[in-house]
Amino acid sequence: MNSTGLPPKIASGGPGTDVPPSSHRSISALFLVAVAAALLPVCVLSFVQAYGRVERDREVARIRLVESVQATSSEELNVFRIAEHVLQTLAVQPDVRDAAPGCELALQNTLIGLPFFANVARIGPDGAIRCSALPTTDYRSVAGEPWWQGRDPAKPFSVTGPIYGGVSKRRVIAGIVPAANATGAPDGAMTVAIDLGWLDQALKLRHLSDGAVVALLDSTGAVIAASASPSLPIFAAPATTDGTAVATATDAGGSQWSYATAPLVGETIFVAFAMPDDQLFSTTLWQVGTDVALPIIAILLASLAIWLAAHRWVIRYISGMQTLAGEYAEGRFEARSPSLDRAPAEIAALGNALHTMADHARDRDRRLHDALTQKALLVREVHHRVKNNLQIVVSLLSLQAGRLTDPDARAPLEQARTRIGALALVHRLLLDMEEQSVVDMRYLIGELAANLRQAMGSRTRGVELINEIDELRLPTDTAIPLTLFIVEAVTNAFRHAFQAGARGRITIRLKTADRRATLSVEDNGTGFDPATVTAGTGLRLLRAFSQQLAGTLTMTPAPGAAVIAVDFPLPQDAEGGA
Repeated sequence: MNSTGLPPKIASGGPGTDVPPSSHRSISALFLVAVAAALLPVCVLSFVQAYGRVERDREVARIRLVESVQATSSEELNVFRIAEHVLQTLAVQPDVRDAAPGCELALQNTLIGLPFFANVARIGPDGAIRCSALPTTDYRSVAGEPWWQGRDPAKPFSVTGPIYGGVSKRRVIAGIVPAANATGAPDGAMTVAIDLGWLDQALKLRHLSDGAVVALLDSTGAVIAASASPSLPIFAAPATTDGTAVATATDAGGSQWSYATAPLVGETIFVAFAMPDDQLFSTTLWQVGTDVALPIIAILLASLAIWLAAHRWVIRYISGMQTLAGEYAEGRFEARSPSLDRAPAEIAALGNALHTMADHARDRDRRLHDALTQKALLVREVHHRVKNNLQIVVSLLSLQAGRLTDPDARAPLEQARTRIGALALVHRLLLDMEEQSVVDMRYLIGELAANLRQAMGSRTRGVELINEIDELRLPTDTAIPLTLFIVEAVTNAFRHAFQAGARGRITIRLKTADRRATLSVEDNGTGFDPATVTAGTGLRLLRAFSQQLAGTLTMTPAPGAAVIAVDFPLPQDAEGGA
């Protein structure tokens, strides 16, 4: 083993050419040296020029803080504007205004699609809750609540809170719109409970700059909802109610914060946008020192250094690796990369690792090919032996049937011989196919029809056997019961559908659509009696084969159009039937 952690062959530049790893330098070291050498003069000049611009950038940061709180407040303000609009709309609806029977339904419909509303209610001038979207079984009046007693009926819309909602059972901000009766006289108010939990969660989901905090404050500066933060500054009571103010504060850990506040609704609710000073001014020394010339010089020098280093130490070798990978992808594992004597250590190790990978892949491919060949031979031998054994059984049945003179006694043996012959046919076809896991049903049914005509002998005279088979390849687990179904249905048709010497037609159809298949055997003979069929062995076999196919058996006994069919789903490994 060498210092790269790989065998000696892996550290070589090609077959038989070992390259000492100590002669290579790492890519990271080469790039660090090049970039540091290019940027050092620029960095020195940038720090010299940045010193005089610190105060100006601090003022820019404060302006950005004010703009942020103004932009942030618009989202929360929309919630209260929606609340005001909804209450004003509801206040003029007759059912709500008069607390009619349809009032509760109207208020409940209001909550749909407005997740920030915890409840909406119609309250009379005495504080009694006349109508509410939520049940008021244990809380029917707000007359004793301080927020109701302290409301200003002259304001078209006012808010108060936070309070604990007696109906919603959660902390809310109450929005109030005065209401009037049908004559226009004052008649209590419409109220909405704005869910503080929802506001708090909405703030926590807000995408903010690193370290930034958005909070809703009451008139004393207490936080009623805030975005996630390890700690919050201790806000003071907002100094103004008619504009945006900027102030500083400290948190419980002693860290300094700067924040801006803006009124949200009147003199009651404010929004604050705060950032730690170390975050707010963290980039000042880097940003204020840049001007037009220095960034251009830094970019040009750094780009030139990186371009030269990348092309000399990386790109030309990676291009060779890409060509080598293409050779390996096409199976030419004997290909090798060009000399890696002067390549960096990581590139040299990568190239030699690719060589080793190609050797292993070539060995694995050879072993897999040998294993697959052996498997194919074993599977072919299994099918061969099964076919031979089944043919021996068929021969034994033929011998036994030949000794019987009674046609009724010989018929079951002939039927069994036909069924076993069908199984032998499947295995013979698998033996002849290169792909032995699936069976070509068009070829199988064609061969099976010829065998059935030969087995039935004189009964087939004058009867035409037609195949209408879609292109379909099925696994043997499905092909075998399907074959036996055909044997049973066709032999029954030959025996019972036509009188001796009569002419007719038997049609075998296999149609596929939407990953399902339907096999039907149709004849234009005399039809059959369903009661007689139900008592026979043939029907039990047909049902058994249908169950093996997970299909549904149907029979149409009409003379001239008798049909026996099975509809079944195609297995996942079936080919065709899309």
